[in-house]
Amino acid sequence: MYSKYRWFTLSTDDLHVPHLETHFAFIFSEMQKAQAQPDEQNVRSIMMAAPVVLQHISTHLQFIKGDRLHANAFAGYSEQFEELIAGIKEFEKLANSFAEQNMKQQQAEQQQLQEIIQRGDQTELQKHLMEVKAEQEFKVLKEQHNHAVRVAKAQNSIKLAQAKALNEIELAKVRAANEKGAQWQ
Repeated sequence: MYSKYRWFTLSTDDLHVPHLETHFAFIFSEMQKAQAQPDEQNVRSIMMAAPVVLQHISTHLQFIKGDRLHANAFAGYSEQFEELIAGIKEFEKLANSFAEQNMKQQQAEQQQLQEIIQRGDQTELQKHLMEVKAEQEFKVLKEQHNHAVRVAKAQNSIKLAQAKALNEIELAKVRAANEKGAQWQ
């Protein structure tokens, strides 16, 4: 998903409402596909794309937030943005589950090798075990690190985008209230 779709920089000249419609339709479609077949690759794809998608959509929302013409659209898209964040959080749980499953599988493989050592030629099997164990420990540590980095990036982007969106929503409400008050005076 991440490589199939390019997210460009935005400007004030962009047609933000049609872009948001397209982006939301695309990302929700990709999330539905991944939910229908929640394998590790699909979940990883969503988690890799999440920070870029959230930032990009948040930027579109920032451009239309003060536009009176799109005030209703802004509210609707803000709700969709919150749904998107909630969906990504669910994928984050799946990613954590896959990482845990991988770690358990590698531990089971290590246990099997240790049993083989106890039954067979100690010297040759120990040498082989040490090599395999070192390789597996490296893979586990590397995957744990990579997973932690991905999760941290996604969480940070989610929190940042959510905070920005909520702040923008509140600002839009205050501005709208101020404008209504100014009309009646």
